[in-house]
Amino acid sequence: MVFLPGISPAQIQFTTNDLPCQIGQYNDAYIGSNVDVFRYLTLLTNLPSPIGGNTPDPQSWSFSQGQQLSELILRTDIISPAAGANGSYFPSASYAEQDTMEPSSVMGWSYYGFGCQGTNQGRIFYGFDGPVAGASAVGVFVPPTIDIPATVKLGQTWTRSLYWSTLYYEVILVSNYLAASATVDAFGSLSLPGIGTVQALRVHEVHSYTISEVTDPPILFDMHTNDYYYWLVPGVGVAVQVILYGNNVLHPVDMPCTNTVQRLYFASYFTNSIVTGSGNSFPTFSTNLQISLQGTSVVLNWDAFTNSTNYEVDFTTSLSPASWLPLGTTAGNTWTDSMSYTQGFYRVVGTP
Repeated sequence: MVFLPGISPAQIQFTTNDLPCQIGQYNDAYIGSNVDVFRYLTLLTNLPSPIGGNTPDPQSWSFSQGQQLSELILRTDIISPAAGANGSYFPSASYAEQDTMEPSSVMGWSYYGFGCQGTNQGRIFYGFDGPVAGASAVGVFVPPTIDIPATVKLGQTWTRSLYWSTLYYEVILVSNYLAASATVDAFGSLSLPGIGTVQALRVHEVHSYTISEVTDPPILFDMHTNDYYYWLVPGVGVAVQVILYGNNVLHPVDMPCTNTVQRLYFASYFTNSIVTGSGNSFPTFSTNLQISLQGTSVVLNWDAFTNSTNYEVDFTTSLSPASWLPLGTTAGNTWTDSMSYTQGFYRVVGTP
């Protein structure tokens, strides 16, 4: 593991300028459920929250392992709101995030924007479109919520609340109320696959949901609380997310999934991961990739990277837009792949 020495809380500051928001940007993440998250959430010391005046020790979080057998690949593209489903419901949004479970299963859209120049309070989350069987897909937040403040520092706190409506089976109108409180509770170095070791702030949010049918009086369906942890990295955005799902306290059920972990391994807009003690950046892509056919196999060879010890080989059938599928990692500078498509594209990404 590579550590970043001498990190102090004052040195790490995240702003909404670090969030991907330009149309055409995208990132890829490994996502899995029912993961052992204890080592990710436990801090190295037992110091209380920095709100009380204590400064916690810098942490070291490693999410650098390669793709696990139980993990899928989630791609997030920054697109125009008009290109997303039901984008007309969010006229003030300046961009949308489109989530696709690779290779081609679109999961939904989230709509965002920022305040006016000079009065920016942070990222504004307007709502979402998430297709669910039997339910209306669109969730318009009332009011739109600032989910990430304009500037985020260690010890900072914020709260927000909102609701949205859902129509089930075209007859049952349901109100979904969310109250959230957030604390930036830790800082340190974060290791990511493909990206390297970076400085990060960890945010812990508590999400309390109250879901009821819109009747007189309302009929309560569900009350539950989720713990949401995420790591903010300058130049990357939200690099890791861990969600712990709480059960319905009114009507407990057997939950098949108790948590979800999502960790970035590639961001199209990030190229400056630095090795400790070196002024050189990791090369992003191979510049001398040679491809040859040997029978029914495709053989790739490339020049070794100066600052990389492993390589990830990706494949796509189209570059418009590109949807890269990781084939695997290797410590060498050659790779053999079965020829299963009539046309395709390869790339090699160096990792620390």
